[in-house]
Amino acid sequence: MRWRSLLAAILIVVGIAAIGLVVLGPVGGATPASQYLTATAARTNVVQSAAATGNIARHATYGLAFGREATVTSGASSSGSTSSSSSAASSGNGTAWLVTTVAVQPGDQVTKGQLLASADDSASRLQLAVTQANLAVAEARLAADQAGATTAEDTAARKSIARANVQLAAARQNWTLSTQQHQLTVSRAQAAVTTATRQLASDQAAKKDAATIATDTAALTTAQQTFETAQLDSSAASNQASASISTAGLQITTAEDARAANSTPAAAAQIDADRMAVSRAATSASSAQTAVAGARLVAPGDGIVVAVNIAAGVNAPSGDAIRIETGPMEVTASFAESDLPTLALNQPATVTVTAVNQDLTGKVSQILPVATSSGTSSVVTYTIVVSLDAAPPDVKSGMSAKVSVATATAANVIALPNNAMVGSKWSNKDLVLDANGQVQLRPVTVRLTTSTLAEIKRGLSEGDQVVTGTATARQNTTTTGGGGIGAFPVGGGGAGGGRNFRPGGGTQP
Repeated sequence: MRWRSLLAAILIVVGIAAIGLVVLGPVGGATPASQYLTATAARTNVVQSAAATGNIARHATYGLAFGREATVTSGASSSGSTSSSSSAASSGNGTAWLVTTVAVQPGDQVTKGQLLASADDSASRLQLAVTQANLAVAEARLAADQAGATTAEDTAARKSIARANVQLAAARQNWTLSTQQHQLTVSRAQAAVTTATRQLASDQAAKKDAATIATDTAALTTAQQTFETAQLDSSAASNQASASISTAGLQITTAEDARAANSTPAAAAQIDADRMAVSRAATSASSAQTAVAGARLVAPGDGIVVAVNIAAGVNAPSGDAIRIETGPMEVTASFAESDLPTLALNQPATVTVTAVNQDLTGKVSQILPVATSSGTSSVVTYTIVVSLDAAPPDVKSGMSAKVSVATATAANVIALPNNAMVGSKWSNKDLVLDANGQVQLRPVTVRLTTSTLAEIKRGLSEGDQVVTGTATARQNTTTTGGGGIGAFPVGGGGAGGGRNFRPGGGTQP
């Protein structure tokens, strides 16, 4: 409800200092032992709010996998669902990643940059060596075609040769490292075969049951296959890298010979083609370098580990290897479309988490501009995200919460409960009971109203008592306000004197 300027309401005010229940003798048409139920006009903050229910989640959930960048799989603003990126293969570019270390488990708090897990990067290092050698070849070809008698041509060729030599040196270093790692992998696989063979022999000697012998046999078969695969992979990858490095070395020699001979440069079109080849080779080398870095999983930010789907000694499965929740706690709630015009960024909010019996504070951080509807329902809602100022440890992602956003506030004003309001059809006047027990009229102006309070702009003072209803003790009945109060005597003073005002206007004899 918007602020209402000069909204008149009719209140029945008792000019007595007592607070709460006022007991009066017979007044006018009131019966003996009648009691007036009252509310006190007091200073307070009147806050208009929009309310909804929602769920708590971290700002973002990251899926981490070997060989690719961390991806946001879900967050408070995405309804907590996992995106399709989480189903991408964790082995980047089709590479099988043998996990070597896992340093975390679900529930662990982590900091940005912390190492979470690592994998064998020998295969990716060999691929990097190949791409670096190919880049050296492309640079050398460009140098050979650029070589000429002029100073500019000679300088261009010399720079290309220098870049080619740098790439060749890097390729040789990565080839050496990857060869060593492959040898280690083969050694481990061979040791696994030895262990499986001994286990099978031991169980056979002990005459274990058939199920145990079958398990041992299957383990030995798997170990042998892993050993053979490791040997083949090591040999094939090493041979490919070695051949690429040799080709690069020969091409650099050719470029150096062309430069020394001051040969005539190639046509401009050929040089342009060489430059394109260098660009493509550089892109491939960069991707391979990223893949090598992908053998280490590090935390993208401070947060908490929510899932670990890998184990040391086995290849990483498809999908995310590790998932981490990062950022502040947020609440995502669906507000009615009628609330949208009153909602704005940075509005204060109160969040009640029933599961832990706590009220938390926050601010509106996001208002999604697209409406949503549930199923076949015609109810239209808009998604609002509230960022919590602070959340205690016992508040967890997925908990339900009630959200109340303050959309308008009148601070330190005189206010009354809404059940003291009678209506606005009594010509902008209120019924007042003076010190002599006579009901009189007083104009009152209402401004901001909520579901529970009404701001009194003019007409009442702090401490005034306002009648909210009547009660007759002998009949054990009570009549209260809330849209209108029962008949009250006006004027007169004696029993049966005066006339009764009734809600909605008019009088009654």
